[in-house]
Amino acid sequence: MTESAAIIQYLSETFANSKELYLPNDARSRATLSEWCYFIFSELDAASLYVVRRHEGLKHFYGEAPVAVESAKDYLLHNLAAMASRVVSDGPYLFGDRLSTADVLLMTCLYWATAIEVLLSDTVLHYRERLRQRPAYNAAFKRNFAQ
Repeated sequence: MTESAAIIQYLSETFANSKELYLPNDARSRATLSEWCYFIFSELDAASLYVVRRHEGLKHFYGEAPVAVESAKDYLLHNLAAMASRVVSDGPYLFGDRLSTADVLLMTCLYWATAIEVLLSDTVLHYRERLRQRPAYNAAFKRNFAQ
């Protein structure tokens, strides 16, 4: 398995602690989780962040495309603004008190957005900060970015 979204989905279904991780148990709830995951993966990552990574961070391979990069950043901001009201919930995560695969995917995109210096709204920053406070996030971050 090589796709991060598929890996996260597999891990959540295989090694889940249902007290901490959101695991939908009916078709409607699974569809809502999938909706979030597909939106994050396609609209935030593939349509926006990937374009920036290719034509800004890897321009020596893919070539410079400053207009495409700025358009991708604008599109990212548009989508983040559209979803901002949905990250304010009854709990710290997209599905209340339990972390979901969508939270993991979204946090990855918010990390990249910050890395490419996209200014996040206060609402999105507060959501990001709640996830950054998780001990498991900090442990994984330190392991992946040891320097």
